[in-house]
Amino acid sequence: MVAAVMMMIVFSPNARADVRFEFGLNGGYTNNLFFDSSDVLDRHTTGTAAVKYYPLSWMELNLSGHHSVYGEIPDLSSRMGKIGFVAIPLGQDSKLAVSLSGSYDGTRYHENLGSFNNNNFNTRLALGYRFRPSLAGRFGGTIQTTSYLASESGDKRSAEVFAGLNATVLRNNSFDLEFGYGVADYQTIDRSLKSLPVGPNGWDFDAALRSATLRSIYVSPRLSRPLGSKTGMNLTLLYRNFQNADSALVLGSSTGLLSPWSSVWEGKSVTLTVKTYLIKTLTVSTGVGYWSKAYLQTLEPGGNDYRSRSKWGTGREDIQKRVYLQVLRPITVWRDGLLQPKIQIDYTHNNSTNELFNFSGFSIDTGVSLQF
Repeated sequence: MVAAVMMMIVFSPNARADVRFEFGLNGGYTNNLFFDSSDVLDRHTTGTAAVKYYPLSWMELNLSGHHSVYGEIPDLSSRMGKIGFVAIPLGQDSKLAVSLSGSYDGTRYHENLGSFNNNNFNTRLALGYRFRPSLAGRFGGTIQTTSYLASESGDKRSAEVFAGLNATVLRNNSFDLEFGYGVADYQTIDRSLKSLPVGPNGWDFDAALRSATLRSIYVSPRLSRPLGSKTGMNLTLLYRNFQNADSALVLGSSTGLLSPWSSVWEGKSVTLTVKTYLIKTLTVSTGVGYWSKAYLQTLEPGGNDYRSRSKWGTGREDIQKRVYLQVLRPITVWRDGLLQPKIQIDYTHNNSTNELFNFSGFSIDTGVSLQF
């Protein structure tokens, strides 16, 4: 209903001047689809569409979606729809800045993978204040909710508050420092059970789920600076620590294309990106990254005997390295339209305490988008 109302507003005769559209078509190939030692290769094609409407000078309403198709494993094909808004009510001249955003998106897979169908809600509020031209501070919070339609095992509700400072030092160097504290309500396996409950179709994992709360802290410094008139670099560090993860036991793989837990980890990371316009008409970005990750202990559904608690759950720690190269070729079309072909090459190498996740992966993606 919300989407229908928005589309009626967007396509009204008086609104066209305040609307932006974007359409895209992307295709790619990877030799490691599931990011593990199985080395499953596949190709995919994705079509995207988005519309942004500005009913007021300080408000954006957006509607977007994509449809992905996989060649060798068609069950992974999916469609996603998203609706959201961004509001920045105060002008650029104000020392105080307020930003509020929210969105809903839903992803639906082929019926054979329908258990991964999910809905997501996200809300973010940020307050900023510029103390002087070279120094600004911020404070805010985010709320995120993920719910799976078929099972509660991957459901997560999280909230996070953050505070940060941004300073310009030594003329052109921008230094940013952010601290955060988060809590996440999720479903965990009850460790007090001597064995998993048995249902009519085998082990009843959902009956063993209990509500739990995971707490974490993080700190992230970032340095950005120009390297000449047409090149810039960004160095970002991150450290995140779980405060009470020793007893956490979740259901399902801690990685993989569809896993609800692939983004839940503690540890540290370092990423360096360089963006340049030195080659005429091209925007070239390259980056390297290093991650040291410790995942939540997981209980893998399958053929194992879960009657003994000694077999309940496996730990996993990874060292991951990544390098990528992206080339864009923006082309102005019509009066204010932009046609943008792109190509990206990505290589990832992962070492893990769990041999299943010792892998290297290579992917190449090409695409073109049209904005007007």
